[in-house]
Amino acid sequence: MRALFVLQSGQFLYGASRSIEGLLKNIDFEFDLMICKSFTKNVDEEAIRRRFGDNLKNIYVVWLPRYRCQFFDNHGIYSELSHYVNNIMAMLLRGIRKRIIRKGKYDYIHLNSLVLYPMIDEESKYIIHAREIINPSYQLKKLLVNKVKKAFGIIYIDDATKVSVEKEYLHPKTLLLNNPFDMTAVIEVDYMRTMKQYNLSEGTTVFAMLGQIGKSKGSDIVFDAFHKVDNDDIRLLVLGNNENPFAKQMMDMYKEDKRIIFCGELENTAPIYRICDYVFRGEDQFCIGRTIFEGLYAGCSVIMPGEERDIERVPEGEKWKTKIYFYRPKDIEDLCRIIRQVLNNKMINRQYYSNVDEYVKEYTKYISDIL
Repeated sequence: MRALFVLQSGQFLYGASRSIEGLLKNIDFEFDLMICKSFTKNVDEEAIRRRFGDNLKNIYVVWLPRYRCQFFDNHGIYSELSHYVNNIMAMLLRGIRKRIIRKGKYDYIHLNSLVLYPMIDEESKYIIHAREIINPSYQLKKLLVNKVKKAFGIIYIDDATKVSVEKEYLHPKTLLLNNPFDMTAVIEVDYMRTMKQYNLSEGTTVFAMLGQIGKSKGSDIVFDAFHKVDNDDIRLLVLGNNENPFAKQMMDMYKEDKRIIFCGELENTAPIYRICDYVFRGEDQFCIGRTIFEGLYAGCSVIMPGEERDIERVPEGEKWKTKIYFYRPKDIEDLCRIIRQVLNNKMINRQYYSNVDEYVKEYTKYISDIL
């Protein structure tokens, strides 16, 4: 078997790219990568080859169409202009992609994000990895549906992504498969050294929010709730890009609260998970996200929007139900209540988990079955 995996980014710091890594390190067949060019960040091909090993053959860095069908944040004029120019370049140079795909003679093409849906045609077998919740007001929804109909299969990472797509179209070849997580290496992190690095004492209850800092992620809700809780023995570690306008606004707004620590982007998040007791999500609806499971697999508890009954929508929810705290979405006071409830409850005697073997088996079986 030979496959082409199409990535919207060559940076392995955030959700989609981090998630595909667990698969590509462990599949037993050859594959090529097609990665979207960027105006601001170069693709480090040598680092990618070290990351993925001998089964990775060719890396193609080309302009790819990326249509924002999901909820997203506007990050200023330059970011928006860059997005539009990217799609213009992708349209003008689509012949390059076509030639690469024809030459590769791939058994299938794996699109690693729903935003890459414009690439789908009937000339190849495209499989969509749906990781995003579709924005109900998305203006090109008719185009999206027509492309999804042509896809050979769809993999959903959770129930929320599945529901948002199936409101528009019920595809006959689907798989609901949580992301691959391997947090067993976290145990190797030096706990005391990392606590000292962030100037934390052993009695401090450590909270973390990891990923993009943005309004669609509910970052402002989490910061506001944390700020309102009057306790000197709690800290919030914030990982993500500090350079976008929203992040800068948040940093300025909470600069007097020394308990909120903006750490910037970290390629290796294992030390944060090693010292973290609770992981936040702040979206305005039930939404799982990769960091929820990274936290759970690293022995943390998580605090996320939703209702108690939503535990049924969490993959392996019964296994994790004592580690998940729900608060009413967008309700700052309810989130404050949860923080106060857990602030003196540190995570002791952690267990570290991996689901990678099971994930790869289920993924490869699905591919084999539909091909």
